[in-house]
Amino acid sequence: MGVFCVAFTMRVSPRDSVLHDRMLLLQIQTYQKEGSRVVAADLDGWPKPPMVGRHVPDIMVEFHGKVVYNEVETCETIELPETREQLEDFAEWATLHVTIPQSCLDTARRITAERGIEVETFWPYGGT
Repeated sequence: MGVFCVAFTMRVSPRDSVLHDRMLLLQIQTYQKEGSRVVAADLDGWPKPPMVGRHVPDIMVEFHGKVVYNEVETCETIELPETREQLEDFAEWATLHVTIPQSCLDTARRITAERGIEVETFWPYGGT
């Protein structure tokens, strides 16, 4: 019997992809300003984070003496099933932070609460 693999590809608009990368870079800078050590980031020029469960987190950081996975989401991606799966995986293995636009922060809180996903910190992004 053969083995096959199914991969999920999140479809986001180019504008959303630019926003995601802008938020990701700003979150890295925020961690660094707070004295945390960013170990890896899913961004050009950084070591890539390790696979966690079925996914790769956006940021892996040593934050206040513990390993934290940060997932950056946009209003377009926060409600996707793939995003929920990612958050579940990351929360199972380490402390989870989520960076999300301020305009959909309540949605992110609702989704994670409904799924029983423990998020230590939501980092609201207020830029455009």
